[in-house]
Amino acid sequence: MTIDFKDKVAIVTGAGGGLGRSHALELSKRGAKVVVNDLGGSVDGSGGSSEAAEKVVKEIISSGGQAISNGSSVTDDKGVKLMIDQTINEYGKIDILINNAGILIDKSFSKMEINDFEKVLNVHLLGSVKPTKAVWEIMKEQNYGRIIVTSSSSGLYGNFGQTNYGAAKLGLVGFMNTLKLEGQKYNVHVNALTPVAYTRMTANLMPPEAENLLTPESVTPAAIYLVSDEAPNGIILCAGAIGTPHLLQVSGVGEAEYLKSIGIEPLFEIKNVGEDLQDHYAVRVANKISTPISLNEKASGFNLVSEIIKWFISKKGLISYSPAHVGAFLKSSPRIDFPDLQFVFTPASYTEGMIGKLQNFPGITCGVWQSRPLSKGYVRASSNKISDPPLIQPNYLKEKIDQDVLIEGVKICRSLLDTSTMKKISVCETLPGDNIKSDEEILDFIRNKGATV
Repeated sequence: MTIDFKDKVAIVTGAGGGLGRSHALELSKRGAKVVVNDLGGSVDGSGGSSEAAEKVVKEIISSGGQAISNGSSVTDDKGVKLMIDQTINEYGKIDILINNAGILIDKSFSKMEINDFEKVLNVHLLGSVKPTKAVWEIMKEQNYGRIIVTSSSSGLYGNFGQTNYGAAKLGLVGFMNTLKLEGQKYNVHVNALTPVAYTRMTANLMPPEAENLLTPESVTPAAIYLVSDEAPNGIILCAGAIGTPHLLQVSGVGEAEYLKSIGIEPLFEIKNVGEDLQDHYAVRVANKISTPISLNEKASGFNLVSEIIKWFISKKGLISYSPAHVGAFLKSSPRIDFPDLQFVFTPASYTEGMIGKLQNFPGITCGVWQSRPLSKGYVRASSNKISDPPLIQPNYLKEKIDQDVLIEGVKICRSLLDTSTMKKISVCETLPGDNIKSDEEILDFIRNKGATV
């Protein structure tokens, strides 16, 4: 079964670019008549232009779809009324509302002005409340409506410098949790989408490599499902993160044949749901040292008790330390343009080479992982029950280049721990051990002792 929006009318706010544009294009592709709303301002909300919205409308029309643009601000009562009136006059009804408009003004709370807080709160929270209020009675009377509010992990979990944004985004979850109850008997479903995507708003928060991985198009299938006839009511759906494929597949969104094989009726076929999983695979090199200056001694017996007391009294000492004391980015080869390995140094050593039991003698560790691995795996639902854990196969080191880069990383770790200064306190290498010398032996060590970052 394919999700079809023939004869449906959808409003998408903030649809001039990024996620909103992607949602609007996909809705149109599936038959919906789309109202593309965008004020056309900058990321911080300043300025305005109809150009972005009109450009998306032209894309839709050139592809055979139907769409009109609207340049109203979602915080302006008259502008929101104009958007609703324009939609009714053009298409006669409103079936779908995707609240996507947003701005960012990121500052630490100490430096943030109340005006900055209010601006972000108005656009994200009230900028969703006002359009929703405007369509609410229309949807109740026609006994049909699908509404999305766009939340964020910054609201669910917090993010430094985003108190305004986080407050607004979690406020939307509370808004949704009540609306789902009030709209249920009228077949008006309200859900929250929590996306992770590289857009104009997140470009300064993510590395450039994320642009090709966390695309708006990878989030839109979740939005499409949440505004479909079969949409749930009152859920928070994360899209673009590792849990999304499992949620989508159990909900009937994914590769049809695979879904059928685990007892799930396909609702919406997308063949690449859960594919192309990439993850950082780390390994550590550890040395035993002669001087008792590592965390191994401080985190055992009476010393640990002393450190706990110190922390409760002064919030200082061992418990306040970062797990890694030094970090570095280096190249695995002089032939490449940018560093492809990340290193961390810790004045401690672990029995199994990774996070776990500290060794009972002084030790130091150098950890390394590849910054941009090419090996890809998958995340797949294991059954038709959401409570059953998904199948996660990262396929670490599947690509030969990833193997070679990490082997070189281990060699660099060894060289860092073998400098003249480190030799003064080093007794021997405990991981991988002095007997591990060839590339084949190093690779075998990496496979057996490495783990995800």
